Amino acid sequence: MGGRVLLLLLCCATSAAAERAVSRDGNLLEGELVLSVAGRTLTKGKRVHSLDAFYLVEKDDGSLLWAPGYRARLRGYELLSRAQRRGTLLDLTKQALKAKNARLARTLFESAQSLGLSGSASESLERKIVRAGNKPRRPDSKASERIQREAAAAARLLPLILTERARKELAREGGDREQGLRLLREALVRAPAHGPANRLLRDQAPMDFTLGDPRFWLDWHLDLEARGAHTAPDGLELKRARHYWRPDLYGLRAGPILLVTPVKDTRVVGRCVATGRLTCKVLETLFATDTPREHQRGPLTILLYSSQKEYKDKLGGYVSREPPTYLERSAGHYSPSEQLSKFYWHESPDAERRIVGTCVHELTHHWIRERNPRYAISQVRRRGNQPGFWIVEGFATFMGEGRYDLDRGTWNLFNERSRSLDVVDLLASKKGLIPWERYYALSQEKWRELPHEMVITVTPRWSLRTVKYSLKSIFYKQAAATVHYLYHCGDPKLREALLDYVVNHYKGDGPNMDPKTAFGMSAAELGKQVEAFARKVAGGWRPK
Repeated sequence: MGGRVLLLLLCCATSAAAERAVSRDGNLLEGELVLSVAGRTLTKGKRVHSLDAFYLVEKDDGSLLWAPGYRARLRGYELLSRAQRRGTLLDLTKQALKAKNARLARTLFESAQSLGLSGSASESLERKIVRAGNKPRRPDSKASERIQREAAAAARLLPLILTERARKELAREGGDREQGLRLLREALVRAPAHGPANRLLRDQAPMDFTLGDPRFWLDWHLDLEARGAHTAPDGLELKRARHYWRPDLYGLRAGPILLVTPVKDTRVVGRCVATGRLTCKVLETLFATDTPREHQRGPLTILLYSSQKEYKDKLGGYVSREPPTYLERSAGHYSPSEQLSKFYWHESPDAERRIVGTCVHELTHHWIRERNPRYAISQVRRRGNQPGFWIVEGFATFMGEGRYDLDRGTWNLFNERSRSLDVVDLLASKKGLIPWERYYALSQEKWRELPHEMVITVTPRWSLRTVKYSLKSIFYKQAAATVHYLYHCGDPKLREALLDYVVNHYKGDGPNMDPKTAFGMSAAELGKQVEAFARKVAGGWRPK
């Protein structure tokens, strides 16, 4: 007897009584449950289940006992609402039959089937509906109206569940406030006018938030503050932008980044800020030196316009030397004369990827010129007629093709699906590349003369559609492919020579722009190596 008591006490130390669990196949386990997180088990009666087979375990009042993470928890609530709604519709179908409304019963039954209703009970109920339809009778109108109202309420079950679970999390001592607010946002996404969710939001929003309504505060908090960004003070750049551009701008500061924008989609803005900060971290790692040069410690300012039209119209009163035709074709640019990176919001499903990719590219230009610790900004002497311009766009495109994990703060600069390597390999077989001897000698002035007219069509390996390229587009692909080769070929001397080439180009060191001097091979030899590397990657080669 004493041994059994001791065993019971040990179980209580690692487990808790529960009432409901939602499995990954959408079934509910209800009743007296025993949860053991340490043992990864969930027990009902004599049957022991693996805890990994469940999304969440909670008390009957909705209090959470266990979930492996926010996504699992949200999925569990979706399945819970689905199961409860299915049960409600089944009950309402039976009530509709009693109300002699066969048509309504059929509609409710089909909705329950779409939510997973099946089995012998379902088949039996369907036969009853068929028989009722064959004997039409005058339905009970009052009962039918009530049933329809209850069915409509059941359709709003998930926002209600999410709101109630969010309320419990926010009220619980030691609760996860961020998860509670995320659940609340999910409820509002699914039902923006849901009264309980909006009342809970008003209770949570601070009174001193002046940038928008409570819903914008919720997005701001979850997408921006949670990523380490904070409201920027009204400094000179922000005041200037509000005066010349538009008054509804706000500023975000995160590490070395200052982003100024009117865009209200905080998820994309938050990813831009996080991407910018991670890009700077990558570049700081690549160009680290034992003797860093001092730089002005002001932020790297980014302007995110609300549309392509606003971007092209150059709102903000800023002076730019870029020609209008260039701005019309670009998704963004870095303006050295203004010390600003600029790009715009895309109103498309692909907006986030396109904006983030542009952010990496332009901020690479920005950082290399203004923050590279291997030279002071006063040493920058890059000229428009200087050869070797490929390194400017090549390094930025190379960075943009990397893979970045914003949540973990990690990166991998090798991407087997690199568009530049793929296109260079395809164009090499079609004799569609700019001759390498001419290519590596191009200056920025000569690059501007390259035509925009499409000259060749290819189907990239990682694409379902053909793409047309101009010589100017091909320039970018050859540049990035060269950087990929020098960085990933496995020769540490070539990798360091690549970084030195960046430094020498920005310092205006013309003699060191010749490939023979910089990399120990002629322009033609370097080009052949790049083509061979592109072909090797296309064939499945990966760095160790």
